[in-house]
Amino acid sequence: LCAVETMCVEDEKRTRRTVTVSEDELALMVGDGAPIIQATDNGDGSFLVKLEEVRRRKRYVDMPIPNYEFLFSPRTRHEDESEYLCHRTQKSLSDLIEMGFDRATVESLPAYDNANLDEREDATWDDEWNTSANDRIPGLRKVTLRKEYARIDYDGDGVAELLRVYRVDRTILEAEEIDEQPFVVFTPFPRAHRMVGNSLADKVMDIQRNKSVILRQSFDAMYQANDPKLWLDETTITDTTIEDLLTKGPGVIVRGRGAPPQPMITPVDISKSLTMLEYLSGEQESRTGITRLNQGLDAEAMNKTATGMALQSAQGQQMEEFVARNFAEALARLFMKKLRLMIEHGEPLMMRVDGEFKQANPSLWTDDVGVTIRVGLGSGKREARLAARMQVAQMQAQAYAEGTGLVDEKRLYNTGAGIVRDSGLGDPND
Repeated sequence: LCAVETMCVEDEKRTRRTVTVSEDELALMVGDGAPIIQATDNGDGSFLVKLEEVRRRKRYVDMPIPNYEFLFSPRTRHEDESEYLCHRTQKSLSDLIEMGFDRATVESLPAYDNANLDEREDATWDDEWNTSANDRIPGLRKVTLRKEYARIDYDGDGVAELLRVYRVDRTILEAEEIDEQPFVVFTPFPRAHRMVGNSLADKVMDIQRNKSVILRQSFDAMYQANDPKLWLDETTITDTTIEDLLTKGPGVIVRGRGAPPQPMITPVDISKSLTMLEYLSGEQESRTGITRLNQGLDAEAMNKTATGMALQSAQGQQMEEFVARNFAEALARLFMKKLRLMIEHGEPLMMRVDGEFKQANPSLWTDDVGVTIRVGLGSGKREARLAARMQVAQMQAQAYAEGTGLVDEKRLYNTGAGIVRDSGLGDPND
């Protein structure tokens, strides 16, 4: 699975500047509450004033989460219905203080955390786990911060509320009741009634193991055929026969008596192995939809008909379109969560509407939105789109000639412009 957390982040930027003003201007600035840090009298009736301006900006961020940092309760069917979700990550004490937690509480956190780390996390950060130099620097000591979303009866009314809890080991830094958790989960191949589905590797792992075994055995057979074992009659062995046989090289003399050593030839039929590898490759393509045809033109494609090529390519793209559809569903949930974030935290902003800039207030928006989905066919299906446009053009021409009123010059122009674009002839206005 792939987990993404959407959040509203507020940045603070401080800028300082120095200006020279008169005494009256200084009094006016003080009366207006200007952010004055220091005012120095120049002795000539003017003052050197240092100002510090603080600008705050809200950003809406989507943060991909590594699988080993994302935790959830067993038997979770959907992320919005889970009883427990958690983003577990490493933070320094300085990071926690900057997040607004109490400094005394943060600095008293235990140095050891009994977090059960995933083996993938150990492999990713192995070089850092083995170094503890930063732990001796004040503020840079790392702890495991858990941002947990749990359904708990917090107020004792018998109904479980959704809580967001920041916790380090057994110390709770903050607990707050919220309306919605921020995670969206995408899986390319869903399983029924499960949040975690299958990956592309799950579909072909057994095939890859079988191909590795067959390829390894094919190489072993070729090694045996190129350098076969020898049958050596004990009655022909002298004191130097074994040593001569172990000496490899062209024209090496083997000393002995009687019949010479005979090679034990093992017949090798590599075509059977290649046939099995080709079968497994075909099985892999049928499971994943990633075929040699939709990856590029293969060596034998010139001998295949255009219709057959198109059918096989379209069949291979079905699996890709299935994964893209699942991704689009997850992306839709992500944007709906982002919309609700803007309604909750958004401030008035300027946006372009019908070619003009107008002020919009997200707090007045509603989360009941109407969405229009437009699916692009892609450059790989340009011929199909062009053929469809030609059929539409024929129907429009007939309707326009009959004077039904269903088609006017503007619609005819739009269809013609689309045909020019799909044909790759440049700007339709030309």
